[in-house]
Amino acid sequence: MSAIGTRTTTDPVVPAVLDGAPVSRSTIGCIVPACDDEGSIAAVLDSLLAQTLVPDVIHVVVSNTSDATVRAASEFAGPHEVVTELGEEFTEVFVHDIGKNRDRRAGALNYGYTLVEGHDYLLAVDGDAIADTTAVAGLVSEAMAAPRIAGVAAAGGGMLAIFSTRALRNVMTRHDRSTPWAADSADSEPLLALQVERAGYVTRISSLVREVHISIRQQSGSKT
Repeated sequence: MSAIGTRTTTDPVVPAVLDGAPVSRSTIGCIVPACDDEGSIAAVLDSLLAQTLVPDVIHVVVSNTSDATVRAASEFAGPHEVVTELGEEFTEVFVHDIGKNRDRRAGALNYGYTLVEGHDYLLAVDGDAIADTTAVAGLVSEAMAAPRIAGVAAAGGGMLAIFSTRALRNVMTRHDRSTPWAADSADSEPLLALQVERAGYVTRISSLVREVHISIRQQSGSKT
């Protein structure tokens, strides 16, 4: 697993956005909350490993599932060496079956947060959301545009969003919580966005990453 911290490279991640300037390479921990995603999780992980900016670690958090999501995701478990515009990069995929989870997606995200809180950014990707190859680089470049930006989400589709872990920690402190997403709220995601803004940060919809392609099935309601 890549060391936690920041490294610098002279190669641009997204040349059209960064104009060839030196890029500060922040660390990214990716969380994939998954439930009944046997038919899509392989495509989701393929898309993450094909990014121009690959997350430093990918944690698939499976809960409340009635299909073979764990087995399908486990085909990707372990270290991966990926060649990108930055050169050869290393990431590792972990699969966690946490069983019954009454807090559904919020519970899976909170479980994942504890695994990546030492990284600069938390990337959240639904178990049926497929990202274009430059999506992660685009989200990171927008998130780094100003210190007050706490989160950037792709427009449309399922969840594909990046959050500053520093901002999440500040929200947790302000609300005396041990996790970012409120487990006792049915609207944990909009509530977190509101609390982030009340803490002095801003969130935004990406102007670079406009689509998330939902594979295999469309969401018919809240993921469990």
